[in-house]
Amino acid sequence: IASAKTLMIQAASDTLSDADRASVASDLRGVYETVIGQANATDGNGRHLFGGYQDASEPFVRAADGTVSYVGDTNTREQRIDASRLMQVTDNGQTIFQSVHSSAGYVAEADAGNSGSLTFKGPQVIDESDPDFGNSFQIEFSVTGGTTTYSVDGGPAQAYEEGEPVEVGGLSITLKGQPADGDSIEMGKAENMNTDLFKTFEKALAVLDQPAGNDAEKAARANTINTVMREFDNSLDNVLTVRASVGSRLNELNVVDGVADNRQLNYTETYSNLIGDLSDPANFAEVVSQYSLRQVSLQAAQKAFVDIKGMSLFDRM
Repeated sequence: IASAKTLMIQAASDTLSDADRASVASDLRGVYETVIGQANATDGNGRHLFGGYQDASEPFVRAADGTVSYVGDTNTREQRIDASRLMQVTDNGQTIFQSVHSSAGYVAEADAGNSGSLTFKGPQVIDESDPDFGNSFQIEFSVTGGTTTYSVDGGPAQAYEEGEPVEVGGLSITLKGQPADGDSIEMGKAENMNTDLFKTFEKALAVLDQPAGNDAEKAARANTINTVMREFDNSLDNVLTVRASVGSRLNELNVVDGVADNRQLNYTETYSNLIGDLSDPANFAEVVSQYSLRQVSLQAAQKAFVDIKGMSLFDRM
C-alpha cells in the first residue's frame, strides 16, 4: 500500500506525459495483483487466512469486469491458549482490506459527471467543536449568466471565488478552476465514503490508463488522484492498526508460553522429588508410613461424617 501511495505521488506530477502515467499504471497494477495475492494467502495447511470460517476457498474473487468482491464471512477464528483465555488468531478480510480505522478523517470526492475544470485540495479539519462536524456535505455549483455560485446541501447560494477556501462543518476545502453548471463535490467521514482498498486501486488504474486531453479530463484526473491518495493513507493506517493488534497478541502468547514453561518446570521438579523419595530404600518406608497414616485419618473422617449425618434431636432426648 505504501508503494501504491508512492506511485500515485509520482503520477500527480504535471510534468508526466500520458505515456509516463501509463507506465506508472503498469507498476501500480503489479502492486494491485500482489495485494490480491496477499488477501487470498493460505497457511501451511491450505486454509485461507482472511476468509473467516469460510477458509476452504479464496475469500476475494474477481468478477468479469475486474472488480474484486469479498465472499468470506465476518467471523474471526479463536483458539484456546490457556484454561481461561480464548485468543483471536485470525482477522477477516473485510476488516483488513475493506475497512478504515474509526479515527480516519474526511475524504472529498468529485462527482464522476463533472464537466468543468474544478479541482480541490483538502479537506482540512479546522474546528472539531463545530456542531456540524462529523456530518457529510455536498457542495453544488450553479452557473447562470456567467456568474458562478455554490451551495452546501441545498442551502443559500454563495459567490464562488477561485482559490478561496470554503469552510463548512469545521472543515476547509480549497477550490480552483472553473466549475460547470451542475458540478458537485462530496465530503464525508472516511468510514462513510469508499473504504474498499481494491476499489481504490481500480479508480487509480482507470484514471491513469485514460489519456487526459482537455481541462475537464485533467481536472477529473487530479481530483481522483487526490482522493485515491487519501484512501490509500486510510487503508494503510487500518492495516497498521491490525498489525499492531497481531503484535500485541504475539506478546501475550509469549507471556503465556513463559508461564506454561515455569509450570512445566514445577511439575517436573515435583515429579522428580516423588520419584526420588520412592526410589530411595531409606525413604520408601517413610513414604508408605505417611500414606497409611493419611489413609487411616481419611477413614476416620469418613466414619465421623457418617455418624454425625445420622444424628438427630431425638438421639439427645
